[in-house]
Parts: sequence; C-alpha cells; structure tokens
Amino acid sequence: MLFVQKNIKFSRIKNKFLKILLLIKYYIMAFGPKKKHSKSRTRTRTSNWIKLSAIKLENRVALNKDANGLSHHIAEDGTYKGNQLLKIKTKSKKVTRV
Repeated sequence: MLFVQKNIKFSRIKNKFLKILLLIKYYIMAFGPKKKHSKSRTRTRTSNWIKLSAIKLENRVALNKDANGLSHHIAEDGTYKGNQLLKIKTKSKKVTRV
C-alpha cells in the first residue's frame, strides 16, 4: 500500500522539515493523475455537464410559473415571488398595407 524507494532511509535525516517533505512525497500522495482519461470518458463527462447546465437554465426561468426553479432568479415575465419587478417591452406589430 505504501510506496518507499529502497535507497531512502528516513531515520538518518536530521532536518525535520526535509523529513516531513520526503514523507509527504513518498507516503501520502502524488500530484498528478496516474492514468490518462480516454476520449470517451472525457466527452461523456462534458456532455453530462452540458445537460445539467441546460436543466439549471430551464429551471431558472420556471421559478414563478411552476414553483420548481432556482431561487433568487427573475422569471421571463419580470416577476419575482409574485411581485412585478421589471417592465418587459413588447414589440409593436408592423403595419403593412395590402
């Protein structure tokens, strides 16, 4: 379980700081990944993150309508917790002559 190089003997080291650093390096952990993640694993993780982000954005809009959205977000019609906070500008219809 623990990995130690054969040529390092920690009992002979006098400096405590150096001893702690060596113990951390060889006993506790390494700072990089042991194996490369495959393309499929990376892409599935990315696609899952995109799906979750889309669901979060959809729920932000549905806060006041269905009462299942995220808190602290204003709905599309400018209401928040039943109060009208923003005036939404509506586009006027173009007048065309026939």
